[in-house]
Amino acid sequence: MEAVKRSVLIHTGRAKQDALLREAIERAFPQVRVVTAASETALRELLPEVEIILGWSMPSELLAQASRLRWYQVIGAGVEPLVAARDRLHGVMVTNLRGPFGGPMAEYALTYALAHLQRLRAVEAAQRRRVWEPFIPARLDGSTVGIAGLGAVGVEIAQRFAALRAHVIGVRRSAGAAAHVERVYPLAEIDAFLARCDVLVLALPATEETRGFLSSDRLAMLKAGCFLINVGRGSAVAERDLLTALDRGWIAGAALDVFEEEPLSADSALWSREEVFITPHISGINRPEDVLPPLLDNLRLYLAGEPLQNVVDLVRGY
Repeated sequence: MEAVKRSVLIHTGRAKQDALLREAIERAFPQVRVVTAASETALRELLPEVEIILGWSMPSELLAQASRLRWYQVIGAGVEPLVAARDRLHGVMVTNLRGPFGGPMAEYALTYALAHLQRLRAVEAAQRRRVWEPFIPARLDGSTVGIAGLGAVGVEIAQRFAALRAHVIGVRRSAGAAAHVERVYPLAEIDAFLARCDVLVLALPATEETRGFLSSDRLAMLKAGCFLINVGRGSAVAERDLLTALDRGWIAGAALDVFEEEPLSADSALWSREEVFITPHISGINRPEDVLPPLLDNLRLYLAGEPLQNVVDLVRGY
């Protein structure tokens, strides 16, 4: 009698990516049954038989139907929806991806820091007007870049900026060394940290501790002319506080890839700010070729009964 295959559901929300991942996993692990769902109806039919889910978030009421679920591999770093649904996940191992996103998010941060320092918006405006307006660009070399959030992504960002001879500093709950970071400030000394930043990069996860991290009071502590980049989570800084900081000159501008509510409302005043770059949550967008290796590694470990990589504590939120 043929053994019953263990069932793996791939559900990223993108049919093409689902198909590519399914093909690769079936090729690597012929002993498992890989399924995808083209509709919510199909998803409801499949969930009761699923042992493993590889995907993004899923509504809590659907998770309740996955009675055989033992492992949920998030194809991303953020796990906020699963934290909210943790009562439905008793006995389920949850893991996420942390390595594949550092590179693209670091490139994003570097791109917009340089765009600000080189006055890209002013250059574009002058070109459209056909006006020759010489100026002296600011330099990344020798400037101070602060990073809030020194996980895998934050360290990758630090490496890229340090390679261009910026002074990289960081802040976290307690002091201690971090790769490519000259000094790590404990949270108790955040005022001293903020006062040094020519560029501040937020690479924070979404937890109760990080909600409103960059409050109005803390924005006022920033070094005059600081440029803010947020690639972490929109909950780290409220839109109203950002607008206050821009109006009062506490920050010179911002590059925002994440927001409290997404998509950003068309009515948001941020859209009309020339000193603000707005992007639609694309700094860490994944590609199948980026996420596949760690997915295969973790699936291999799971099938062998070995400890998984990047296990998430749903109580802490990361």
